[in-house]
Formats: sequence, structure tokens, C-alpha cells
Amino acid sequence: MSTENGSNRDFGSSHCYRAYGFEPCEYEPDECERCKQVKPLYFGDRDYWDSREGSHLCGDCLDEQIAADKEYTAYMEEMIESQRDHEASHMPWMM
Repeated sequence: MSTENGSNRDFGSSHCYRAYGFEPCEYEPDECERCKQVKPLYFGDRDYWDSREGSHLCGDCLDEQIAADKEYTAYMEEMIESQRDHEASHMPWMM
């Protein structure tokens, strides 16, 4: 299924979602747990230890979650690097 700009969003997105621990649901579209809209859903979540537990989210909500996770990861990496720079300049014996 192609979008207006010619990309294959469904194919590419489902592979991206799998990397985040979400698989496409095999049943008909249902209500997303986050936005409450009826859309095709993906199930999973790495935050759960049991594979039978997780979230049912649509692609739009997963895109938002993935973007937020990437932003948080970049922020934390910046904070860690800042701490390393601080330690290197003020406490070289710790390095």
C-alpha cells in the first residue's frame, strides 16, 4: 500500500515497530489504547516481561512513542557525555 508521496509506509513501519517489540495484530482494526481511534493495531512492548502482556497501539501512536523514546535517549546520552566531560576536567583521577 503506497502513500501519496510514493513511500510504502505500512511495510517500512511494521519492520520499524518489530525492532521496538511490536508485531502487527492479525485481527480486524480495533480501538487504540492511547488515542481511542479504530485503526489497525500493533501488539507488544519491551517494558513487559511476559509476552502475553503489552499494549495495543496504532501506527500513529507508535510513531509518537518511538520519537519520544529517541528524544529521551539523545537527552540522556548528552547528559552522560556532559558528566564525563565534567569529571575529566575537574576530577581527572576518576578517569
